[in-house]
Amino acid sequence: MTSPAVTENGSTIYDRIVQRRGGPLPPVRAANRLSAYIYGNILTCASVAIATPDGIDDGSAAALVLGTAATTFVAHIFADMVAHTNIPDSDESSNEDTRRIHLGEHGP
Repeated sequence: MTSPAVTENGSTIYDRIVQRRGGPLPPVRAANRLSAYIYGNILTCASVAIATPDGIDDGSAAALVLGTAATTFVAHIFADMVAHTNIPDSDESSNEDTRRIHLGEHGP
């Protein structure tokens, strides 16, 4: 059995991939992120389900799936921005700078 690759700071490559640098997310943030992943995946899978064989051949099915994923992500960011702007005490992000950081953390 081989040992896992170890990085300079003593952690394994696996640990660096699966563990968040800042530690676990607070439960409210984790729940929000999980719900976003789930509805994003449902919409993207729905776009795969409506792809036709002709669309696969000409590449329009790939554009449909990518467009659905991208617009779902943008819609999530917009909805989160509207919610946190109108309900500033909805989480720990009560000042403007912290809200900007919070919105920037929605990346993949």
